[in-house]
Amino acid sequence: MLRNKTLKKNKGFTLVEMLVATGVFMSVMVVSVSALITVIDVNKRNQSIKTVVDNVSFALDEMSRNMRTGSGYRCYQPETNPCQTVVFQPYGYAGNAEKPDNYLYYKYEENPVSGEGNIEQCDTKINSSCPASGWQSITAPTDVVNIKSMNFWVMGTGEVSKQSRVLIALSGAAITKTGTSSFELQTTVSQRSR
Repeated sequence: MLRNKTLKKNKGFTLVEMLVATGVFMSVMVVSVSALITVIDVNKRNQSIKTVVDNVSFALDEMSRNMRTGSGYRCYQPETNPCQTVVFQPYGYAGNAEKPDNYLYYKYEENPVSGEGNIEQCDTKINSSCPASGWQSITAPTDVVNIKSMNFWVMGTGEVSKQSRVLIALSGAAITKTGTSSFELQTTVSQRSR
């Protein structure tokens, strides 16, 4: 009978066992929480980069759509190929006697002080003083997107047997709260036959 009473008293955890179990639990929780925080930070960074690249892709898509339906591609400085400014007549204005000087310009504009750049557009339907003024940025502000270089290669213009096309290549960086990530984009635009 005495034995049964002593056995009942000894059922339970000692203070040392409780401290060890609590220590192991806390260690596992610290590792798990830090891994979770790292995953959340990486996800936020990737979302920011995706937003920036989507912005630049949207600008390239807009340029491509306008160029695809336009005609008369050429570098603004005709002796250079690749060039940083391309000009063409948008759809509906090629050969239009009423509006012969309606052109759409796209260019890479670099800030000489900071080295940051963006894509700009000028439409002579809106402002006839292009290219001297009237340029509008079609990318996000340079504190979010830093386009480092952009070139246009104009091919097949003036040759009846070849389809006109423009190769656009750009490289830049997405600037986020957690750092900077580089990217490169390239697309080729060919003129649609009507």
